[in-house]
Amino acid sequence: MNGMDFNPNILGQRLSELEERNKWHVLALELMASLGDIYGTSSQSRDPNAILTTATLYIKRVIEFETLAFMTVNEADASFELQTCQPADQRDRLRRQIDTMIENGQFAWAINQNRAVTLESETFNRPVILHVLTTKTRVRGMFIGVAPEDLSKLSVAKLNLLSVILHNCAYSLESAALYQLIQEQNRGLEEVVEKRTRELEYHSGHDILTGLPNRVLFQDRVNQAIARSQRQNTLLAVLLLDIDLFSRINESMGLAAGDSCLKAIAQRLSGILRQTDAVTRPEAAFGSISISRLGGDEFSILVTDLKEVEDVTKVVQRIFEALAAPFHINARQLYITASIGIAIHPHDGDDAAALLKHADVAMLHAKEQGRNHYQFYAKDINSLTYDHLMLESQLRHALENEEFTLYYQPKISIAHGEIIGAEALIRWQNTEGKLISPMDFIPVAEQSGLIVPIGEWVLR
Repeated sequence: MNGMDFNPNILGQRLSELEERNKWHVLALELMASLGDIYGTSSQSRDPNAILTTATLYIKRVIEFETLAFMTVNEADASFELQTCQPADQRDRLRRQIDTMIENGQFAWAINQNRAVTLESETFNRPVILHVLTTKTRVRGMFIGVAPEDLSKLSVAKLNLLSVILHNCAYSLESAALYQLIQEQNRGLEEVVEKRTRELEYHSGHDILTGLPNRVLFQDRVNQAIARSQRQNTLLAVLLLDIDLFSRINESMGLAAGDSCLKAIAQRLSGILRQTDAVTRPEAAFGSISISRLGGDEFSILVTDLKEVEDVTKVVQRIFEALAAPFHINARQLYITASIGIAIHPHDGDDAAALLKHADVAMLHAKEQGRNHYQFYAKDINSLTYDHLMLESQLRHALENEEFTLYYQPKISIAHGEIIGAEALIRWQNTEGKLISPMDFIPVAEQSGLIVPIGEWVLR
């Protein structure tokens, strides 16, 4: 052939080299094209173990290590933790090798190389390959593999491909760590939001000072109890409790003492709930008691499943007994009384608003009877209350229009028969010319506070 000798052995050897190189190129291209598998699916990419398992499969296709292992950095204390080791019985030897490399500075040197480096090992009596798993931000771990005895087979191309795999592994581990951090922050945020939501839901239905249900929650409970009462054909009662002369506590001892007193009253009233264990018995006179604070010094009580209207007086008696003992506020003893109005469903209303309104009317009437009393609602009480409000309104207009007249009744000394003074008598003639007796308007003036400006008018 053109004067050249043809050697079939040399040709066969050359073909084998080309074939081996072609296989390597195909493998390299295949691995490069599929490196995304290291990141895995959305669930796998969040699992460091899945990342290392996939990386191990790719590494074994490039280099057949006798022993290989991955270590990752513990974010809590920056220590290295051995994650995978194949075969497992080489774990102790690998740990010793890693400790040696860290102590003699080889690990620090390898960080700066940012590639796979070959190191001699006395532990394994053969070379080891070390590759630190680094990203632009931090060290994520390390790969260590015990190489075959014949290092000549570990070409630069193979080591470079190994580095490509391990760089992708490092960034995948970083993504997983960032995801875990975000998840932890989200869980913390979710817990804060959930806690705050529970607090807002609680405060929307409870009084902040006493912790008792507030008006909104109480009305909801009343309406639910009404629906149940209608199905079961039972009675229920709404009690409105107002502390007698509570304003004097605020005025004489301060608002803080008043708040302490309200909390103590709430605790006493709540004690009534704990005394109702007997209500589960068939012979019990009522079902359950719910206590709320409506605002100021007003409390409301819901009593369900009444058999008779009169049975509610047992609850009233418990309330008076609970309040009878002295309250100790700021090292002082206070004796507190209350006036209670009672409205019964279905007789006095079909919803919470109506029952509370009528219980309020009955409570005002109880106060007029001398306080520390209770009063059932009745339509004639409502009429009296309406007349009371109308008379109060007319009194205010009478002051503005000066509808009052003074009469002076002389005072005569019986002993001397002489005038020694005079008594001023106030009379009221409204715009219609009707004379209204002092017996009617003076009590209203005293209760409404109008007696003060009326007295000032008399003095003028």
